[in-house]
Amino acid sequence: MIADPYAGGHHGYYIEVLCRRWLETASEGRLSVVVNTSFRTVHSELAAWIGAESPRIALIEAPFAEDRKAGLWALTRADLAHGRVLAEVVSRFRPDRLVLMYFDHFQTSLASNLRFSQHVRIAGIYFRPSFHYPLMFGTQRSIGQRSRDRLKRMLLRLACKNRHFDSVFSLDPFLPEYPGISTMGAKFIRLAEPTPTLNLQNARNSEIKTVSLVGSLARRKGVLQFMEAISLLPRRLSGNLEILLAGPIAEDILEPVQDWIEMLSKRDIRLNVSNRFMSDAEIERVIAQSHLVVLPYQKHIGMSNPLVRAAKYATPVLGPDFGLLGSLIRRHRLGITVDTQEPRAIMQGILDFLEPSRGIAFDPTSARGFAEMNTEDRFADTILARSQDE
Repeated sequence: MIADPYAGGHHGYYIEVLCRRWLETASEGRLSVVVNTSFRTVHSELAAWIGAESPRIALIEAPFAEDRKAGLWALTRADLAHGRVLAEVVSRFRPDRLVLMYFDHFQTSLASNLRFSQHVRIAGIYFRPSFHYPLMFGTQRSIGQRSRDRLKRMLLRLACKNRHFDSVFSLDPFLPEYPGISTMGAKFIRLAEPTPTLNLQNARNSEIKTVSLVGSLARRKGVLQFMEAISLLPRRLSGNLEILLAGPIAEDILEPVQDWIEMLSKRDIRLNVSNRFMSDAEIERVIAQSHLVVLPYQKHIGMSNPLVRAAKYATPVLGPDFGLLGSLIRRHRLGITVDTQEPRAIMQGILDFLEPSRGIAFDPTSARGFAEMNTEDRFADTILARSQDE
């Protein structure tokens, strides 16, 4: 059984990858996919395909709440609510193995009352660890952030003590190397960030430089900083520059983004905006035709799927100098790192890319090697192999 309380973003893609690999490799047994009630609407084709694969795969809808309010207590209440829903489903269907597709928001339940009378082994994918950032990346943290990090480390330790829980799949390759992680009570396993095996032909216009921002376009993704950075570029570059915004724009920034679009259009900058949910194939096409993929995330914790997809096409990225992403970009020579909280720094990075004489730290061979470490099969096989271990 795999369980995911959320439907947006990467969640459908991760589920699809596991389901397809299950059909390819599992000789017996059934895979139950537990999702919230909006999943069928958001991923209608995927839901229909899973239904067609019965009885080898079953889609189970559960009343997980998707309200992700900020704040410690709101997250705690949501976590406990997720745990109550999951407890009912697990008790009813009695799986041998349960994989939490978003372990982060089940930790309080695991630490407190998520226990079963039957035997079941539990593992989870951990997306946003941050307590190891100061030691592993030299990241400066405020007093409040350090307090939150201590709380996250304590909660993780308690969750790992749950008698059913045995494995943490870490998308952050540095977390399993963190001192003291071996005493948590569970095994920490490095997990690949999956990217599609489909490789499209690079369809890049040799005259027009395409700079793209792709995915869920939310405030924390640095969309507004990126738009302001574009406005700061020298006018002489407008003629051979195209900006792509590909993905649903969050409601709280829709109005300022529209203002920026109107302002930039007056400068004759080519601007292509697709304000809607993008399929994985569409995301691939955008990245394949881009000359530069911009990841202006704001103090982002965790991994980035577009980072790996760009590397697969030997497309440089402009990303944050902060945390995991900054470390990966520098280590694997994937492109440019800047302070993405500063629009002028983003502008300078784009300028360095557009003017070849400046040069950027990008190595196509190293980028493709990084992508080869993060494939769909590596992702799915790690989870499924661990699920079969006794």
